[in-house]
Amino acid sequence: MNNFIAISKMSNGKSIEEIQSLLKNFDLEKLPKDLSKITDTLILASIIHYRLKNNDPAIYKFCQNLTNKTYSFERYLKYREYRAKNLYDSQSIEYYELKYGEDWELFYNQLKLNRTNPYDVSHYLKKGHSLEEAENAVIDLKSKTTSSLEKHIEKYGEEEGKLKFQKTCRRHKNYLDYWISKSNGDITLAKENFEKYKRTANKKCVEFYTIRGYTHEQAIQMVSDHQRQSAGVHREYYISKGYSDDEIDLILKAINRKKDSASIEFIKQKYPEVDPFIFYQVHNKTKSSRYRSSGFLAKDDPNQDERDQYYLSVHYYTRQNKSFLEECPGKPGRTIGSYHIDHIYSIDEGYRTGVSPEIIGSLINLRWLPAEINSSKKQKSDISKEELLRKYNEYENQKNYKTLP
Repeated sequence: MNNFIAISKMSNGKSIEEIQSLLKNFDLEKLPKDLSKITDTLILASIIHYRLKNNDPAIYKFCQNLTNKTYSFERYLKYREYRAKNLYDSQSIEYYELKYGEDWELFYNQLKLNRTNPYDVSHYLKKGHSLEEAENAVIDLKSKTTSSLEKHIEKYGEEEGKLKFQKTCRRHKNYLDYWISKSNGDITLAKENFEKYKRTANKKCVEFYTIRGYTHEQAIQMVSDHQRQSAGVHREYYISKGYSDDEIDLILKAINRKKDSASIEFIKQKYPEVDPFIFYQVHNKTKSSRYRSSGFLAKDDPNQDERDQYYLSVHYYTRQNKSFLEECPGKPGRTIGSYHIDHIYSIDEGYRTGVSPEIIGSLINLRWLPAEINSSKKQKSDISKEELLRKYNEYENQKNYKTLP
């Protein structure tokens, strides 16, 4: 490094060409590590010349991990302007594009794999903690680091604590007091500015991207991508962090058991003061017990089998044709005395005998039945497969005939 200091002194006031000639007789391995991947003496000379002329050491930091091919002085000027406006942003795509040029994706993906965040549950899961231990660790950390009036009073006493907390609020954009001080006491304007700031500073909001030059459609897509990659309820979040499929399944199952409002575990957490087993009897049970027992909610199960897909398809066509049914003779619903939509040829038999879901959910196979009768019918069918197909073909032929010119 001493040799480099010496050549810096020798280069001071010299042209780029003169500095280049000095570098030809200089051991390039003695250059700062930030410049270690740049070997072109003309590029190095221009960097040293700019750094000495403008007293700007930041250009060396900019050059870290850059090569002869990826270094660009024009990009550095844009990078410096961006950093002046976004001093604390070193993890966004814009930052990486300006910093690394065409190699930005490589470094950005490395960041996502290696980034550790103590406020993130996955930070503790990687260390071998259980999901419950990880969640508790995040809650404890937030309680210790979050600034609050109670903490200030506890530390400094009531009077001095209130004054110090007010000063803290006026210094930080995350508090309304800051915006009141910037709005000359106009609380309405302060609230508007505060809400705008929260939207433009949050990657979960469209405004975060639109003020950075993205179109509205691009912003919506980026919000969606960010939520999938940053929220611990999405499979993509764990894939991006290098978890295996089996590990992801275990994590999602644990999360879904807590989310399942029809599960005993959820009731114990949500309503600790009641007997969960009595409460469970009157609580809604609309979610399939098969999914609950496997640890997945229906919408989150990545391994829905063929039968499940068949049932979902039938219900889709049933919903499409429901409005064309004759008027319900009573009150639709699930309670005693109400009416159900019945599939005359049952869904279960349709799956087992290979009938298309579109036919099972078609108008020709639907009718209103009292709830008690439909429940007692279970998986039985009131017509044969041959009769169902004959009626469906007749219905389709008649429908097509009516649409002819």
